[in-house]
Amino acid sequence: MGKMIPASDLVTTLFEVARKFLLMQYPYEFEVCLFAFCLGASMRVRPSAQYSWLHHLVLVFLTGFAGGTIIPMFFGRTPVLFVNDLLVPLVCLSWYLVHYTRVGGLLQTSPCKFLLVALFEIYRAASILKTVGQATTDIAPGPYYPIAVVGPVLVGTLSGSMGAFMPPDRGISFLATGVPLNLQTTLLACLFYHLAAHDPALPGAYLRGLPALRLSDPENLKALTVFFFVAMAFLSLVKGPDYNPFTPVHTLLYQVLGIPHSPATLERLKSTRRAPNAGDHGPKPAVKASGRLLGASKVLVPLLAMLAYQLQGKLAPRTTLPVGGRLHPGEYIAACGPLQSFTGHCKQHFLTLDAEGRLSLYRGASPKDAGSHRLWQSKATRRSGKPTEAGLFAELNEGGVLVLKHTAGGDATYWTSSSRKTEGEKKGQDAGRLHLRVLERGAFGIFEGSTPLWTSDGILRKDTA
Repeated sequence: MGKMIPASDLVTTLFEVARKFLLMQYPYEFEVCLFAFCLGASMRVRPSAQYSWLHHLVLVFLTGFAGGTIIPMFFGRTPVLFVNDLLVPLVCLSWYLVHYTRVGGLLQTSPCKFLLVALFEIYRAASILKTVGQATTDIAPGPYYPIAVVGPVLVGTLSGSMGAFMPPDRGISFLATGVPLNLQTTLLACLFYHLAAHDPALPGAYLRGLPALRLSDPENLKALTVFFFVAMAFLSLVKGPDYNPFTPVHTLLYQVLGIPHSPATLERLKSTRRAPNAGDHGPKPAVKASGRLLGASKVLVPLLAMLAYQLQGKLAPRTTLPVGGRLHPGEYIAACGPLQSFTGHCKQHFLTLDAEGRLSLYRGASPKDAGSHRLWQSKATRRSGKPTEAGLFAELNEGGVLVLKHTAGGDATYWTSSSRKTEGEKKGQDAGRLHLRVLERGAFGIFEGSTPLWTSDGILRKDTA
């Protein structure tokens, strides 16, 4: 009798199999998913007696690959139609099989529908997430945040939803009855993936610190996002095209903000509500109370949000130091945000500046905690005239170099990191993507977006005083 596989090993094996499947890591899976995507695009465009076969075929191309054709041109990249030699032949083959053979009827059966939808969404999600990553590199952040947020999210959303605008004369008519679930799913997935993958500030740290999900692993994060696309497509397939799991959230937000539903949504909501009985005499007290609460929330919610933002800014430790940001004596940069520290899924480390002109790296709850252990300390100032605490600061300059200076010292520096990027090389448009971050492994580094340019691992022992 063979040995039984432990349940934990079986779960781990199934997880790895599912992750590889969602990430298209099996041989020829990419080509299979691309073919499924072409079949799905062909099924979404019905032929018309008013137009020729060529018009229909071109419309299939536009519906399936409008985002991959138009979006890259904004950033000087080659459209996907010209990059992959398989794409055009597969679209032509799919179009013929769906509309001129019995394959189209076979694909309408339930087992084929679910398989086709899964493969379709895996390819679509991978393309969208790749576009978000490229847009994060191409779009420089503004002065308000370490990374560009709105641009990459919108680019990713449009790349996955551009087919809804096709043919071009359709315009935005598909939004007349509300926001389609497909568009909502893409927007939410792009926002979640972008923050979790690229955001070095507090929101990204919160997402990466969520327990059990292990989102700090890029492959886990990408697989989870792809699974979200597939799960939402399955839900729409089972419940019908009008089903939207986010409707309760939308209804609450509309009531709080006073924004009316679309006419189509109102009709759908009315049809699902129970007609009042003859004995009902107006709204019940609980309904009246909830109405008053919703009315008050229009004022309370913004005030509470502003208060929470202010408290978070005062109580939560900084997790990044942007270009031009200064670290004064007694201040510190932390590796973990509040949620990560609370859940215990992050090893807390701090980079702080003392009054003697030393940068110090600690492991522990905080630099002032008696139980904190100092891992590294920069050399003390060897210059004549010991710097005073009042004018001492550490700054990340536009060249991607951390410097320790004094306001009275002019251009003189007391300590500097050695960056791979030379001074001034990163000045200009890309300088806003630079930031300093403390790492869980007990080091600190300078990053351009999510790409490390320099880390302190090589100086931790050499520079210890």
